[in-house]
Amino acid sequence: MRLLVLGALLALGLGHTLVYARPFEDAFITFRYADNLARGVGLVYNAGEVVEGYTSFLWTVILAALSRAGLSCELAGSLLSMLAGVALLAVVWRCAGRWTTAGDRLGVRAFAVALTLVQGGFAYYGGSAMETLPFVALVYLGADEALFARTSGRAALAGAVLALA
Repeated sequence: MRLLVLGALLALGLGHTLVYARPFEDAFITFRYADNLARGVGLVYNAGEVVEGYTSFLWTVILAALSRAGLSCELAGSLLSMLAGVALLAVVWRCAGRWTTAGDRLGVRAFAVALTLVQGGFAYYGGSAMETLPFVALVYLGADEALFARTSGRAALAGAVLALA
């Protein structure tokens, strides 16, 4: 039953992001840096001009790697944003189950995911090709790991996830 409810909510989340699934204008700045990096020009907006203008180094490098592999930054960024939205919903599901002492954990989890789904920002940034939802998913996951770390290895994992964010 849990998997059915989670699957239905994830499908709704993905559908919600498809409504707005197009890169935002700010994403094209990162695309330019990523494309130039992928082509060997360097991490620059214009060849020969070294100016940092991207907002997320990790996101830019990931898009550059995918661009180098032959995917367009627009497509790769939008798909990664949508996948990050689905990952965020899964992390919210996990957190809601771990952070509650309520008897009806399925209901609490479903409610938490549904609240996330109806947020305009979730749909707005879901297919934006921006680093917003990947950042939020990493912060949630890192916080969850940090709160429930029982070993130093889990604490190190929490730190690594938060460092990626």
